[in-house]
Amino acid sequence: MYVRLLLSTQRSGSHFIKSYIESRFPSVICSGEVLEEPIAFARQAPALSTHKDFPKFWLWYEIEAAARSISVAPDRRIEAFEDYLIKASALVKPRDLLIDVKYNSIRSLSGYLDTECGSLDFTSFIISRQIPVLHLIRKNTLRIIISNTLAQKTGIWHRNKERSADEPLPKIRFQPKVVLNDIRYLQKVTKDYQNCFSGYTGYEEIVYEDVVLEQAQPQTGSNLRTLAHFLDKKPAAPSPDSIPFKKTTPEDPSEVVENWDEVCRLLRGTEHGWMVETPLLAAA
Repeated sequence: MYVRLLLSTQRSGSHFIKSYIESRFPSVICSGEVLEEPIAFARQAPALSTHKDFPKFWLWYEIEAAARSISVAPDRRIEAFEDYLIKASALVKPRDLLIDVKYNSIRSLSGYLDTECGSLDFTSFIISRQIPVLHLIRKNTLRIIISNTLAQKTGIWHRNKERSADEPLPKIRFQPKVVLNDIRYLQKVTKDYQNCFSGYTGYEEIVYEDVVLEQAQPQTGSNLRTLAHFLDKKPAAPSPDSIPFKKTTPEDPSEVVENWDEVCRLLRGTEHGWMVETPLLAAA
């Protein structure tokens, strides 16, 4: 088995990154979010139109368990996930496979349904199996919160074309203290995973905002070199139409956040005040 993981939180720009990877590294195929909370075993569309419609882990788990091919003991779930990775990677041979996993879905796999820290048993499994991990970090976690709330309101999680000028956007309202707590929680969990993988030679980090900014300054190429090192491949020439995903939220959050000024006032009094400023907020 040779498979890699893309680790991130929700609404972190993973669809953009996967599309970027597939456009520059055609011998790599990226999966959708294969781990979901085990509450609904429904097939979902793949993240990208270019890759196969992978069976989600929990759907596969249900079928295998019914056939008595795997143990359903909670402490054997990670072993089952290893079997799943072996079979999923076989679907795309001879190309390499990059599996998309999210912080919150890892909890359901490892048994940590509600935790304030990274999953130690999951990270130990990854390190022991020498599975490379690309950790996608989004510095502006306020943008994550706005994007997630807006997506829940509209039902539009990803766009492949720009929003038209006459398309209405719903209004959302935040409790500023809740937003601050959510920002701190996301940053804490991100740091916990960084600590868990500290010293692991198969671990790489990439920052979403840096990748977006590099699109306007392609001569730097530092993120592309990071990806090439992680994937152990040379990048292909870019295609101008290869990345279909567009921003789901407006550059000016006040268009959708009714009490944006209130949110700004609270955050500017904290270490996270930079998150409300432009162009830093609009950069991604």
